[in-house]
Amino acid sequence: MNVQITFSSQLARKAGVAEQTLDLPDGTTVQDAIRHVANAHGEEFASLVGGTDSSQMRTTLLAAVNGEQVHDLAGRVLHEGNELMLLMPMAGG
Repeated sequence: MNVQITFSSQLARKAGVAEQTLDLPDGTTVQDAIRHVANAHGEEFASLVGGTDSSQMRTTLLAAVNGEQVHDLAGRVLHEGNELMLLMPMAGG
């Protein structure tokens, strides 16, 4: 199945792309997709999302599927044509 992944600015810089389409197996969860892109985009990207091991995902990483925030990364299954957005919180004031 094809899933469109969009990266926030910090993640996009480390990935080298702002978005990409992934061909993932049916039944892939948001957590699986994050692990897939962490493996694909190298150590610096992986360190931002918490590593390539799903048990180490950063709690500050925000994910949204089709514009809706996902809280249970391991429980949300992706479907053909979904858009997954990955965001890092911004600090400032």
